[in-house]
Amino acid sequence: MNRDQITCLIPTYNRAALLRRLLYFNSQFSRDIPYLVLDSSDPQEAAENHSAVEVAQTVLRLDYRHYDQSYLEKCIDGLGQVRTPFVALCAEDDVLFPETVKKAVEFLQREPSFSSAMGKIASLDTTPRAWLRRPKILKGFSITNERPLDRCRQQNAISFTSFYAVHRRDDMLRDFHAVMHDAFGGSNADHLQEMSLTLLRALRGRLEVLSSLYSIRQIHTSNAAKAFWQGEVPDAEAWFQRFKHFITDQFVASGAERDEVERFIDERYGHLRDSATYWKRRRPMSERIRRLGRGCVECMVDLARTDRVRRARGVRSIDIAGCEKIWYAAVRLIREYPNGLPLDVFEANMKQ
Repeated sequence: MNRDQITCLIPTYNRAALLRRLLYFNSQFSRDIPYLVLDSSDPQEAAENHSAVEVAQTVLRLDYRHYDQSYLEKCIDGLGQVRTPFVALCAEDDVLFPETVKKAVEFLQREPSFSSAMGKIASLDTTPRAWLRRPKILKGFSITNERPLDRCRQQNAISFTSFYAVHRRDDMLRDFHAVMHDAFGGSNADHLQEMSLTLLRALRGRLEVLSSLYSIRQIHTSNAAKAFWQGEVPDAEAWFQRFKHFITDQFVASGAERDEVERFIDERYGHLRDSATYWKRRRPMSERIRRLGRGCVECMVDLARTDRVRRARGVRSIDIAGCEKIWYAAVRLIREYPNGLPLDVFEANMKQ
């Protein structure tokens, strides 16, 4: 891969062991990509992260920054330091497959009408009783509608966001600035911020989902979203209104009708205004029945079309074709160290 084309940003907060696991994985399989760690951890965890980065710098093109700022602020600063035309974000509990990252960059170079590109996303559950669940390919497909609002409807229908895809650096920086200054300020409304950025990417252009595997997303008890499922979200109505006004203004500025955008947001995201239903959207029974029928059809289609994942399903051999070595190594590493790599194991492995 041309190192002058893409930089990977790794935002992290108080997850030193998971960051060590990611750095070790990258040192084995993804040395060509330059990385920038954006750390806002507490002092003890930050010291561990800095030490891990110093060890990993012997084999990786890796830089480190520490911040006493919000998630948006540190990402804006990190994007401002990137000098490559493309950028990808990677959570410290996920892994990226470098060959698909390369394909995504090449695709965006050829297709200026697309705002982002990625590949298939696999989920790996490491929660208690995870032995019942095999790795899955999440529901996702390319979004090529001409109308921005239609693209957002399609984005809302798939199981993952384009937030962690490959993006054009300048466009991503502009959108981060918009979300920071026009919507949420320095708050920590992480879920709505990521959702806003995903909708802005759909507004800017189309999304390509390549047929090859792009990343593994770990499901565990400390996922940011899962941490909120057991409780209520403070000031849910106020946050929803800020989200709604911001997204509506962005679409109206692009030529959309305000009433149509507001109806779309109320229909697809209205559950966010009530803290009791914030994480569990309540659908009418008629819609549930339609979704059940549509799901059966999608499952049948997926049997014949491996490139369009209309329904989450188990990983097949064709999904990991060409990346078997990385796939099995990543799954083994995540399952063996679901909470991250201990410091002594990390240092010993990095010396090999």
